[in-house]
Amino acid sequence: MKAIGFRANDKHQQGFTLIEVLIAALVLSIGLLGLAGLQAISQKLNYSAYQRSQAASLAYEIADAIRANAANASGYVPISEALDDCDEEFSRSDIGPVAKDDLSEWENRISCLFSSSAQREIELLADSVRIKISWDESRARAIEAGEEEPDDQEDTDSGEDLRDEFEITIQL
Repeated sequence: MKAIGFRANDKHQQGFTLIEVLIAALVLSIGLLGLAGLQAISQKLNYSAYQRSQAASLAYEIADAIRANAANASGYVPISEALDDCDEEFSRSDIGPVAKDDLSEWENRISCLFSSSAQREIELLADSVRIKISWDESRARAIEAGEEEPDDQEDTDSGEDLRDEFEITIQL
């Protein structure tokens, strides 16, 4: 009678089959694609956070300047709506009123950090000042990884608001 079971000379399987290797490669590649997508989203959110922190810093900077020169607070209200283009060689004139020099320097810094599409408001209230900075957020909100910043800053076709803003109100 023959014994049931393994014989001594049976070869045992060693290594992996080709299908196992292909499935493992597929699972690994799907995981790596997911990580690449997370990296792209992380970069967009980091850029958005950077812009928001710069806006906060600029708003508090002009707020401190207004508090330091509260007697001339009306000199900090911008005259025109549009910002000038960024002047890399900007320097304060220090000839005219301090408020005008502070405002010119501040507006140039906004233009350099956010482009000339940024907007700013300084509104004098009874005993306080409201400061608002808004900027184009389309680069940080780009939908696909690797998508470049749009050429036209105002995207009117999508209906989506691509602007972000930072606003503070300070007591004088």
